[in-house]
Amino acid sequence: MQCPACKSACPDDVRFCLHCGQYLGELDTPTLVHPQPNKPISTSGSLFGSASDYEPPKRRRWPLIVALSVLAGIVLMVVGGVIALELSQRAGESPRNNQEIARATPASAVRPTPFPTSRIATPEQTPTATPERSTENVPDPTPRRPPEQPAVFTIINRQFIVPARHFVPVRFRLVVPSTISGQFQAYGGNNDIAVAIMSEEEFENYRNGGYYRAYYNTGYIMSDTPTVNLPPGTYYLTFDDRKALIIGKTVVARFIATPRN
Repeated sequence: MQCPACKSACPDDVRFCLHCGQYLGELDTPTLVHPQPNKPISTSGSLFGSASDYEPPKRRRWPLIVALSVLAGIVLMVVGGVIALELSQRAGESPRNNQEIARATPASAVRPTPFPTSRIATPEQTPTATPERSTENVPDPTPRRPPEQPAVFTIINRQFIVPARHFVPVRFRLVVPSTISGQFQAYGGNNDIAVAIMSEEEFENYRNGGYYRAYYNTGYIMSDTPTVNLPPGTYYLTFDDRKALIIGKTVVARFIATPRN
């Protein structure tokens, strides 16, 4: 409204002029200003939602699942590798040359012991001198003859099995200087076997895993045709497969002794 005294503009809700103080009269319609009460802050608004709608985060299980899957894969790989190795060694056990086995004399398998006694030569296979009677203070009119050895005798001629982590020894005795000749072939796994000829004294070191000296030592090979000259004495021919872990070897061997002139 406009003040009638000073002509100044005044608000409609005042009764006196703000410039000159002229009374402007009562208000036609009382205007009341009602302050709005402060609304309490609630956590149930749209920003956070109600407390009943809150859900804790779910635990993630994928690390455990991945770890179990990796462990199962490793176990399967190890088992598969062992099975494949065993199958490959079994496949290699079949002889490659049937003619060599046909020439060999069949025999029963060797017992799986580190030192089988079945492979030690019998007295019939190792000629010895005839025991002499006591001739003390008694003259002997006839000269003594040295013990005789057969012209040729067989040390071994058969097919046999050498178990894994074991060896098979064959004991033989020579009365006169002789030449040992033979041949052997190994089957199974890597088709390898270690063959050696040593004296009886060195055999004790060999059997106990110590250092030994041999007249003939191949290392691990497939086959060979050796020829060895030996003086009189007691010897061992060994077939060693102590390097193998699971499956043994099938060996076809033929060794003979011939006296030297």
